[in-house]
Parts: sequence; structure tokens; C-alpha cells
Amino acid sequence: MIPELPPPPPGAPAQGPGDLPAVRWGAWEAVGVFFVGNLVIAQLVVGTIVLGVMGVGSGQPVEGLPQIVATVAADVAFLGAMLAWLTWKARDWRRLVGIAFGAKGARDAAVGFGLGALLYIVVGVVVAVPLLAIFRLLFGASVSPPEQIPGGLSINAKLLTAFLALVLAPITEELFYRGIFYRSLRDRHGVLIGAVVSAVLFGASHVVDAPWRDVVFLQALMVFTGLGLALIYERRANLVADIAAHVAFNVIGIVIIFSSR
Repeated sequence: MIPELPPPPPGAPAQGPGDLPAVRWGAWEAVGVFFVGNLVIAQLVVGTIVLGVMGVGSGQPVEGLPQIVATVAADVAFLGAMLAWLTWKARDWRRLVGIAFGAKGARDAAVGFGLGALLYIVVGVVVAVPLLAIFRLLFGASVSPPEQIPGGLSINAKLLTAFLALVLAPITEELFYRGIFYRSLRDRHGVLIGAVVSAVLFGASHVVDAPWRDVVFLQALMVFTGLGLALIYERRANLVADIAAHVAFNVIGIVIIFSSR
């Protein structure tokens, strides 16, 4: 029998978004899942093995198709690790995190997709323009949004990148950052703490090969994106809506990137 967590402190919600029950795991357990499942198993073990199979040795630059394949393999491994842990921790985890299909799922997905497109406009224009001005004031005019997708990719690499950005990453990232981590904080300490802390980790995870100032600018934008996604999840109480919002956000981004090359 899984022991119940202590009751939340005064002022914290007694349940999840909507009428979802509170989750049975704490924030440190969620951090452990991220460290073991993502950093160790997915990135270090699976990523290294895939790169070795593709002929990329230690110390060699990782770019192009090998980089994309390794990233896809790592995301699949992390998703598998999360599903295994969730099944062990709470067999009714789908009810706890809120994954509804059918008519409600279709409706929430449609609403989430629209909200994700709106979120892209808010983050990409309303937030990005003044934030970039602040960064250039602090660090110099050379600060610019970094390329999140490397140039010169083959057709196969572009197709795999599209699959990663439009299918795999939205599922994997929403399951962890909103379904597992956000809920571990939100259900114990409230919406504000859950949204801010999970958004900061979400932003920090977006690291690309670029000057550090550009990377920090991207991470700051992703913090605002994470806040928006947390609010969508809070509003719809269905992770399907958040996945759809993430897909819409990435669709616009990838279309802009590929059409500009």
C-alpha cells in the first residue's frame, strides 16, 4: 500500500486542477525522476550509446542527423522511464494527472491548440521584444535569439526534427514539467509556487549551442512559455490540452524556422 503524503500546508489547494485528485508524489521524487530518468538513463546512457553506434566518438562534435537521432532516442528513453515510474508509484496516474480522451479530449485539444498559438504570439512578440531590449541594454547589441534547430540538415534530419518537435517533445515535456513536476509542487504549495518553479526548470532545460547570453535569453522566454502552459493545464485540467498547446507553439516555430532558410 502506498503511504499518503502529509496534508498540504494552509492555503495550498487540497486537490489538483479542476476536480482532479491530488498526486501522491512530492517535489523531490519528481526531481529524482528527472535526474535518473532524463540526465542519467536518457542523456548519459542512451544518448552515448546511440552516438557511438552512429560513429560519433568521445570529443567529436555532435551535430546534424546524429544529434537529432540521439535526442529522439533520449526522449523516448525518458518517456519510458517516466511511464514505468508512474505505473509503479500510482497505477491510477492517468486519472491523477488528468488525461482524458473522447469528446472531452477532442474539445480540450482544440482549445489547447488555439491557446498554444496565442501563447506563441504573446511570448514571441509581447514578451520577446521588450525582453530583448533589456538584454541588449545589459549585455550589448550582439544579443539575439539563438537558432534552436541547426542549419544545413538533410531531408531525413528535418523529418526527424519535425517528429521530435511536434510529437515526441510535447508529450515527454508536458508529462514531466506539468503532469509530474508542476503537480508535485502545486498540490502541496499552491498554483503560484508550482507554476514559477516548474517554469524555471522548463526554461533552464532549453540549452542550445550558442553564446551564453543568447542561451539565457532563450531560457528566459521559455520560462514565460512554461508559465503559460501551466495556466492552460490549470484551466483545462487535462494534459491533452497542454500537449496540444505545446504542439501548436512548436508548429509555428518550426514553420518559421524552416521557411526562413
